[in-house]
Order: sequence, then structure tokens, then C-alpha cells
Amino acid sequence: MENKSFLMRNKKGSHVGVIISFVIFIMFLTLMYIIVSPGLDTQRKEELIFEFLRQNVVKDVSDNLFSISVNLENSISESCIELDDFLNDFDINKNIFVRNGDNVLTFAAFTAANNLQINRIDNTDDFFKIYNSNSFEGAGAGSGSCSQLTEGGDYSFGLAQNDSYVFEKKIFDLMARYENYDLLKEDFNIPEGSDFGFGLVYNNGSVFETGFRDVSKSIYVKEFQIQYVNLEGKISSGFLKLMVW
Repeated sequence: MENKSFLMRNKKGSHVGVIISFVIFIMFLTLMYIIVSPGLDTQRKEELIFEFLRQNVVKDVSDNLFSISVNLENSISESCIELDDFLNDFDINKNIFVRNGDNVLTFAAFTAANNLQINRIDNTDDFFKIYNSNSFEGAGAGSGSCSQLTEGGDYSFGLAQNDSYVFEKKIFDLMARYENYDLLKEDFNIPEGSDFGFGLVYNNGSVFETGFRDVSKSIYVKEFQIQYVNLEGKISSGFLKLMVW
């Protein structure tokens, strides 16, 4: 338990959000100075607006992702297993996804006692990765009887991580906010005379984007490679598409 406590203190002590906010503030001051500088060419100004927009969008669509692996130590024949007091052990909420060793989504639920129930796809599954984030939906309530396992005897925890990722759900949420464009532009401190759009480019080439608004001049487009967490809690690769005009 001492190792878990250290991990959770490390999780809670993260200052990534503060650092990102400070960087965006400095970028905003730099951008304002550059825009009023008469000697700077248009291309350089557009590059600065792109970087400022990227910082704002990434901050808005990112969230913490906590993950930990579970290894079953003994041969267990039951299809449903139960990890005792899982929520309290790691001080997390019920917003989780569970994947097996083949990275396949596995049904999971919680009991009234905060035990985690996992329905194994195959009774030979002996490795699981559990993901938790505020951007996930909450797991449902457990039902039926599961084989209750004991840590240290029946299973052990492996590597625990807490990282910041872009979330597909938060990109969709930001696109909904784009409907109130003037307010979002103000929130992002986009300078007067400039406009923007954004989108997510999937690995298969399909694009989900905001489109363009009141375009009467050249559109500049850039794509930034990202790793994002999709709607099923899987870490995927894609591109963040930004448009400035």
C-alpha cells in the first residue's frame, strides 16, 4: 500500500495545468506585441496565431488519464472476477474502462462496497489495463456473484501512470461550444481580424471538423500529430487540424 500512496501523491502533485496556463499567457502577450508590430510579415504572424491557437485548443481538450495494470497470479477458472476495495485503494472515481491483454474492451462494474468486477472475455485472460478519467462515463453497478480475489495472493498491480492526453469526447464538446463562436473566440483571446476553425483527423483519413465561417481571405491550414483517447478509452493516433484566416 505504501507504493500506491506514493503514486497517488505523485498524481495529485502534478503542476502540468499551471505550466500550460502560464505558457499560454506568455504566448498571448507575445502575440499581441507581434500583431501591432508594423515590420513583421504576414506569414510570421500567422505562425504565431497557429501556435497560440494550438496551445489553447490542446489545453481545452486535454484531461488526466490514470492507468494501472493487473496481473492474475493463480489459475482462475471463473469468468467474473472481483478486486477488493479498488476505488479506495487508488482514490479514483467510477469513470473507468478496462481492456485485456489483447487491448480489447472488457465489461467492468462496481459493487456497493467499491469492489471492481471484471467479466473476462476468455477464462485464460490474466492481464488487464484499467483506465480512469473524469472525461469517461461512469461504470455501472455490478450484478451477480463474482470470484473475489485477494491482492498479493490472487493478483498483483503493475505499472501505474498518470498522463495528460487529448480526449475525443472533449474535442466533440469543444465543437459544440464552437456554435457560439464569438464567445469561444473571446475565451481563446483570438485577436480581432483573425478567425479560426479546428478538427480531428483520424488515422483512416476521415475528418471531423468545424468548417469555415465568413471566409473572405486566404485560409491557412496546419495539422499536428497527436495521441488521443477515443470514446472507448483506447489510446489512438491522429492529427489535430487547425485553420486560421
